[in-house]
Amino acid sequence: MNKVLIVEDSRFISEGLRSWIAEYLHFEADVARSFQEAKALTAGEQLPYFVALIDLNLPDAPEGQAVDYMLSRGIGTIVVTGSYDDTTRRAMMAKGIVDYVVKRHPNDVVHLLKLIRRIHNNHTTKILLVDDSPGMRRYFRKLLLAQRLQVLEAENGVEALKVIEANPDITLMLTDFHMPVMDGYALVQEVRKQFHEDCMAIMVLSQDEDKDNPPRFLKAGANDFVRKTATIDEFI
Repeated sequence: MNKVLIVEDSRFISEGLRSWIAEYLHFEADVARSFQEAKALTAGEQLPYFVALIDLNLPDAPEGQAVDYMLSRGIGTIVVTGSYDDTTRRAMMAKGIVDYVVKRHPNDVVHLLKLIRRIHNNHTTKILLVDDSPGMRRYFRKLLLAQRLQVLEAENGVEALKVIEANPDITLMLTDFHMPVMDGYALVQEVRKQFHEDCMAIMVLSQDEDKDNPPRFLKAGANDFVRKTATIDEFI
């Protein structure tokens, strides 16, 4: 899966995107100028596309139906639209898209190209998600899978250390703070005894509002501390 699918009815925009993708990323891209053409290109069982760039306002899919279809086919989806609407953006991000990009400025294209490269590389990146709440794990797993990452799970620190021992190629751990058996603080300390920050990054996810905790975790070896109430964009 090393191809990009561009679903865009404007020939000028679609050919421009295809040219930039070929020149700067060296990926081949196919263009569909309608929802029907996009479905025809993705009809087979073996999908060649790791990401699809979707215009929300296609003539035969004016309400973003192409986004739902691509997500149902397991293709990483980036919405590329001509206008910014906060309500639409939040709704699209909640569906599990990679990102929502506005096509108005050259910098938007630079951001889009970086996204495509990141999504291509992410499929080899292994992440460990540690949280004793099944609901929280489901929520964050969905966000991580939307970024085409490999996600492993553990429900406490002790289980997490066993997963790490079996998968030493994990490069990022996301851990809750308050957990039974072994909490996130003890887990961060144990992981840092084995892995330097260059080998494994650690992000702490917590609902705890104590202002002393972020610096405490950072001093213990965490790379970042993010509230679970953060927006999807902040988390990503």
